[in-house]
Amino acid sequence: MASNIKYQTIDEGFPVAGEDNNSQGFRDNFNIIKTSLSDAQAEVTDLQDNAARKDENNNFANNSLINANLDTVTFKAIVGGTQTQDSEVNIVNGHYQTYVIGGDVTLTLSGWPNDNYSSMVVDVIANDQGPHTVSFEGEPTNTKILKESSSVWESSSTVTNADVVITSETAHRLFEFWTYDNGETIYVKHLGDFE
Repeated sequence: MASNIKYQTIDEGFPVAGEDNNSQGFRDNFNIIKTSLSDAQAEVTDLQDNAARKDENNNFANNSLINANLDTVTFKAIVGGTQTQDSEVNIVNGHYQTYVIGGDVTLTLSGWPNDNYSSMVVDVIANDQGPHTVSFEGEPTNTKILKESSSVWESSSTVTNADVVITSETAHRLFEFWTYDNGETIYVKHLGDFE
């Protein structure tokens, strides 16, 4: 943005030594300085409120980052702990989330951003009391979940959830979920079982 600060109009030659100088010159210079300081305050405040900072988290409010070269970018990961009851898996918490499954639970996938592609990986493993059934559902409850063809899914004709049995306390079972329409349709792929 172009600055509104007009320091160039300050008369640096005023007052003239050895002359009776008119006070209007003092008032003009003072007015230019005062206006420029006011403009500087507004511009600095705008930068503090709206510019990206390296010393704190930034919220780009769904604005685009265009023509960027990203180098060494990571995605947030969380350890979600043991799940023994139905709970929410919100993408806002991280793009990689891992859970120990301690009972038959429903994990509701939520927090998808508006009108943009977004994905997350969910890593589940059974506790020592398995096997357990995990039912992945979307939010709202009429979300369609489209599964890739795989034998990992429990037989079900429904498209509003994806059920899978977690049997191992040593093998992590990973799933990738993605959407492009704010979670109205969620696609899921079984990425594999990893020990």
